[in-house]
Amino acid sequence: MPADVFTAGTVRSGSDAALAALDAHAPDAASLAAVLGLSGDLAEPVHSRVRAKLAREPVEDLRFDFEERFAGRRDP
Repeated sequence: MPADVFTAGTVRSGSDAALAALDAHAPDAASLAAVLGLSGDLAEPVHSRVRAKLAREPVEDLRFDFEERFAGRRDP
């Protein structure tokens, strides 16, 4: 991520986008099970844990590029 586009809301907006993607593509345990090929007994705990993780801390590793665009330069 270019350092000049980072704001205080960057992580929160990432979380919101991740939760929206989960809601769009696997809104419940059954749909997640179908996508991932999970057995019925695993579907609910996995779906609940994925949703909780995305709400709590969706970003594991956020890196900034201080070499490009940092000084306000833009690619041609």
